Amino acid sequence: MVLRIRCAVVTCLLALASQAVYADIGPNLSTVPAGWVTDRYDPHSFTNVGTYQGRANVLGIQITSAEGFPNRPPAFQSTFYNTQGRQQLVNGGPGSVLGADLYIPASWGSEANGSFRTDMWGVVDDNSNNVVDYPIIGFTNNGGPPRFRAWNNPTSSWVDLPTPVMYDAWTRLQIQFTGSNYVYFINGVPVVTLPADPTATHFTAVIMQAYNFYGDPNLSNVNPVNYTAYWANAISPADDAFQLKYFNTNYGSGQIIISNAGTMSSGSNATDDSTGTICANFYTFDPNEEMQTCCSCPVTPNGLSSLSIMDDIMAQNLIVNPSSAITVKVLFTLKSTQNKGGECDPTQASFVNLAKGGLAWGTNLRAVSFQGSPPSTVSAVTETKFSQAELSIAELSKLATYCKYVKILGSNVTGICKSCQSGARGSIGK
Repeated sequence: MVLRIRCAVVTCLLALASQAVYADIGPNLSTVPAGWVTDRYDPHSFTNVGTYQGRANVLGIQITSAEGFPNRPPAFQSTFYNTQGRQQLVNGGPGSVLGADLYIPASWGSEANGSFRTDMWGVVDDNSNNVVDYPIIGFTNNGGPPRFRAWNNPTSSWVDLPTPVMYDAWTRLQIQFTGSNYVYFINGVPVVTLPADPTATHFTAVIMQAYNFYGDPNLSNVNPVNYTAYWANAISPADDAFQLKYFNTNYGSGQIIISNAGTMSSGSNATDDSTGTICANFYTFDPNEEMQTCCSCPVTPNGLSSLSIMDDIMAQNLIVNPSSAITVKVLFTLKSTQNKGGECDPTQASFVNLAKGGLAWGTNLRAVSFQGSPPSTVSAVTETKFSQAELSIAELSKLATYCKYVKILGSNVTGICKSCQSGARGSIGK
């Protein structure tokens, strides 16, 4: 049964694997406003607001009634100029990705609090540098439930995306140009693929905008309010966020020891660990590539915790007779941006919340033979660091998705590691 589930998931994820390698071409929001020029109409402000919700160099696009339909010069009193923002030049051919993180406050969850819309646009040219496409991804709560959506260029229409909206959190939005299609990603997961113009060759610009609903007689069922849309640079995966190590339990139980260097800590309060606490998300595979367990442990800055391979990692294994050889993968995520700062959850790891500063070591027991009369064999302990590895979009999605299925199959009883304990425990021989 586990094998069938795994194969079904792999089939679903084959498309992801082809998207694992890409070139990130921006936008670079740290330069705002330098290098950004008005597109259509300037919002009330388009500025680098500094630090916001744990992110630095955040772009704030402020929408107010002052730039609403009736308050603009006559030449700009049309619905076209309700879209307000600026653009930055970029350059990237097939394989290139535009990406940025959008903060969605809880107030945007109801249009009773106001009509909100903000989008990231790509500008795509042909070989003659004529604009042929505007791939767009963004958020709105107007005219329906709050939702993400993408622009379908051939039909000039919006496609609503099924991804649930996470409030009071950052969400990564990306557009990849493949040469023939646009693949739209939310938090590293591809959610829809839409066709590109046959003559499209490369990105030439990116537009960051928000929508002004004030005073337009052509709009109905809107609730105009002043608001600010906050966007942040899409942070590249931390080099040390993804690590792995193999273990063999033929001669006893190894141990995993984890710590937190405090790299993600911010603020001036040295006694407040909330900003720097990370989650160590563990995923265990047997030699047949089947995920057997998954779990997560919070680790405070300078904290030290450990898990026993046999008593914690494999104690509630998904299958009755687990393999004695396993691969353990760990993803470090920032607790404050996962589940709104709630409990650590290995199914919620994403590119948006990957964290730096996580450290992991593992101990194994091995049989060592000595020549003599008679020959003798003893158990020896080896301790090494987990190995860092490059994390692909496909692998990240696979880990979180497999873990969800493991929890379902195990009824949230089996397939879940038992516990994390404070301190660094040693290996236990048989």
